[in-house]
Amino acid sequence: MHFRAGSRTVRIAVGAVFVATALIGTGKAFAVSDGHYRYWRNHCSGSDLNSTNPNYVNPQCKALIFTISDYNGHEYLGAGIPTTPNNVPANQIDYWADPGTGQDLSWSMSSSGKISGVTVAPSTQPAANPASGLRMYFGADDNLDVGEHDSSGYVNNGPSDGGGLEVNVDPATATAWIAALQAANLPVLLTHPLPLASGGFGACADGFCISFSTVKKLAYKGLNTRIHRDVANYTWSNGKAQVWKPYNCAGPTDGSDGSNVCDVPSMHAQFGATNPCYNANGYMTVGCWNQINGTVYVEPGIQIYEDPDPQGSPGVINLVIPSQVLSMNDPYPLPSLYAGPCGVDIGGGPSGFPTHLTLPGTNAAGQYTFKTACK
Repeated sequence: MHFRAGSRTVRIAVGAVFVATALIGTGKAFAVSDGHYRYWRNHCSGSDLNSTNPNYVNPQCKALIFTISDYNGHEYLGAGIPTTPNNVPANQIDYWADPGTGQDLSWSMSSSGKISGVTVAPSTQPAANPASGLRMYFGADDNLDVGEHDSSGYVNNGPSDGGGLEVNVDPATATAWIAALQAANLPVLLTHPLPLASGGFGACADGFCISFSTVKKLAYKGLNTRIHRDVANYTWSNGKAQVWKPYNCAGPTDGSDGSNVCDVPSMHAQFGATNPCYNANGYMTVGCWNQINGTVYVEPGIQIYEDPDPQGSPGVINLVIPSQVLSMNDPYPLPSLYAGPCGVDIGGGPSGFPTHLTLPGTNAAGQYTFKTACK
C-alpha cells in the first residue's frame, strides 16, 4: 500500500493494520486526550517529542504502532513506524514477535522494501499469560508528519497530538461486573456497562476531539488533584467553570522562549512570585495551566469536545480554511456534545449556552447537562 509522509510517497507492504496511516500522515493532528492513545504503549517516554528538542529520537519510540499483548505485560507481536527527527519523513517499519517461548524475533523494512536487522534474541519480557486477558492496541501521533515534535517539557506527558484504538478482553472484569449487578450498583454498571470486554477509539484535529468508549477512561491528568470533570462537561467537580489557556498557547508555543503567549496577568495571584511554571521573564507557561487543571475523563458513549490538554492547539477550521482567508480564529473552546449512559452534555464555547433561558441543568460553563447515577 502507499502512504504519504510529508511530500514523499513511500511503498510499504504492511497489511491492513496501517490503513489509518494515510489519514494521519497528511498533517492532520490527533490529540493525546482521546482516552485511548498512551505514549508508553507506543514504546515512548513522556519527553520524546518535546518541541525544544526537535532532533531527538528515542530508537524504541514508534510514531505509529500495532500490538497484541496480555495483562501480564507480555507483548506477543507488533509492528511500528519509528519516530524521526523534525523535517525527516517516516522511512522504516519495525516488526517483532515473542510468542512466549523464550525468544524474541525482530526485523526492519526500509521504505525501499529492504529487509534488515533480523535478530533472534532471548526474551526480556514478563512471562506470557494469555489467560490474564488480551489487548489489541493501535496508536499514532503527529510525528508521522515529517518528524513533528509538538509537546512541551513543562508537561512531559507525551505528544500533544495523537490518537488510539483499543480492544480489550479482561476476565477479571467479569467477576467485578457480576458483583456490581448482584449489588445493583448502578454507578459502576453505568460506567462499565459491558462485562469481560471493553474498547474504543478517539481522534482529534487541532483541538477538535471526538472519542467513543465503552467504559470510563482517563483522558488527561493535570496536577490539581482536588478537582475532576468529564471531557464534555466544562465545569469542574467544585462547581467552577474551566478556565481555558490563551488561544495561541500550546506545546510548541509553551512560553519557554520567554514570551507571554501563555500569560494571563490576573491569574498570577494563584501561583505566587516564584512558581517554577513561570518562564525567565516571569510570564505563565503551559506548565502553569497544567498546574491549574485537574483530572479529565471520557465517559462510556460518544463525546465531542475541546482538547483539555494545555499543549493542544486550537484551529480545526483553519486546517481547511486558512485564518487569513477566514479572518478569524476557531470558536474556542469548541461547544461540546456528550450522549451515553452517564447522561447528556451540550453547549459551552466562547459565548456559552444561552443561559438567559435559565433552563434547568445549565452549568457554570453555560452548558446544558443531565447526569445519571454515574460517578
